[in-house]
Amino acid sequence: FHGYGTLAEMKGVYEGYFVNGLKEGKGYYRGVNGVKYKGDYKNGVKEGLGEIYNSDDTLSYKGEFKNGLPHGKGTAYNKDRAI
Repeated sequence: FHGYGTLAEMKGVYEGYFVNGLKEGKGYYRGVNGVKYKGDYKNGVKEGLGEIYNSDDTLSYKGEFKNGLPHGKGTAYNKDRAI
């Protein structure tokens, strides 16, 4: 499908934009383990700028993503501060 929508998967729920059935543009993903991702998608994977939050809603990583993984400029956080 194409446009804004919600997709429930075995590992979590994605809410955001789709192009030709793939996650594209801004989106939000919440895994069944409570970990969340908010940011950019391209061709169905995390790509661009985004943020990962732990299940307790503390920020874990903020920065660039490539091919679904943190890559490039970014900051990792533990419960106390930036690492």
